[in-house]
Amino acid sequence: MPGLLQTEAYARATFRAAGTPLSQLDQRVAARMQRQAVLDRDPSPRLFVVLDEMVLRRQCGGPDVMAEQVEHPLSCAEQPHIRMQIVPLSAGIYSGLAGAFILADLPDGSRAGCTDHQLESQTTGQPDPVARLALIWDAVRAQALPLGQSLDVLKEAAKTWTN
Repeated sequence: MPGLLQTEAYARATFRAAGTPLSQLDQRVAARMQRQAVLDRDPSPRLFVVLDEMVLRRQCGGPDVMAEQVEHPLSCAEQPHIRMQIVPLSAGIYSGLAGAFILADLPDGSRAGCTDHQLESQTTGQPDPVARLALIWDAVRAQALPLGQSLDVLKEAAKTWTN
């Protein structure tokens, strides 16, 4: 689940699973929650998210944490500046499983990319890597369900954690 869409309890569980020292845990969770304020700006940035369905199915932090977490993207998707699509389990292996990334269209018309992995994140505005990320983005979106079907998957997954 992208950090911008995580609940506090889910973020805490993911940091714990990653072995974050307890002395840093509260600070890391607070920083992640503060970054979410970007979605409340006026004007709001447009956010397009593609989630792998397994993110909704794999337990993180217990059923209560998951129930809250899976409901959260549903409420986010109701906002006009946020669009969410799901890559269904039936898609099998696809290029998005190689790792999370962000493409950002900047106000000056340029584009930047950011990749994240266990040790660090790397941001670039260099044309070649950004173009490669754009191709991966197109391939991932091609595997994703349309918006309405994606919301149906989110709703169904939310029910599985509340029953």
